[in-house]
Amino acid sequence: MAQDNGKPIPPGWAMDKDGRSTTDPKEAKAGSLLPIGGYKGYGLALSIELICSALTGGSFAGEISSWLGEPSKPPKIPFSMIALDIANF
Repeated sequence: MAQDNGKPIPPGWAMDKDGRSTTDPKEAKAGSLLPIGGYKGYGLALSIELICSALTGGSFAGEISSWLGEPSKPPKIPFSMIALDIANF
């Protein structure tokens, strides 16, 4: 949306392809999003990615192709949905 509206994204949201922080949404698409929540957010994201990859037999990290790529090639993103009954806790 930011790119479509010609607006910058907030600092600390993304890196460009060279690993530098950027507020340019076009450069961010060529680079990578940063984890939200600092080291705790990174740890949570990594844990979820490991669990989803292990449970589904899907790809992990660098093996996953870009979802912005060719529509004819699936991105091979592992996905798991877990429902917990909070009354049991």
